[in-house]
Amino acid sequence: MFSAADARMLKRDALACWKLGPLARPVQVVARGAPLQFWCRGPFTQHKFLAGRSLPEVECILGLEAGALAGGADVYDMTRMPQANEFEVDEAATEVPRWRPAGCSFVTVRKLASIGPGGCL
Repeated sequence: MFSAADARMLKRDALACWKLGPLARPVQVVARGAPLQFWCRGPFTQHKFLAGRSLPEVECILGLEAGALAGGADVYDMTRMPQANEFEVDEAATEVPRWRPAGCSFVTVRKLASIGPGGCL
C-alpha cells in the first residue's frame, strides 16, 4: 500500500508525464459493444503502454479478466487531463502505471478507435 506522500508524488509525476505528447496521454479501453461512454470509468493507462499490443495483452496490462476484450475493444481518449483529485493510483499495477477515476470524477472521453476481435491497438 502506498503512503499518502507516495501517492501524491506518483500523481504529480503522472500529471507531468501526460503532457509529453500523444502517446503519453491517458487512454481507457473497454469491451466493444459496451454502452457508449461519456466519462472515464474503470482503469486507464498511457497510450504508449498499449500501442501495438494484442487485446489479450491489453487485458493483462489493465487488470481485466481474461477474455474481457475477446469481442473487440473501444479505445477512449480523455477530452482534458484529469486533475490530481480526479484519479487514484492503482496499487495493483506492477510494471505499467495504471490509474482509476476517483469518486465522482467526470472527466469526459471521446472514442479514438474501435478494434475488432484479434486486433491490436
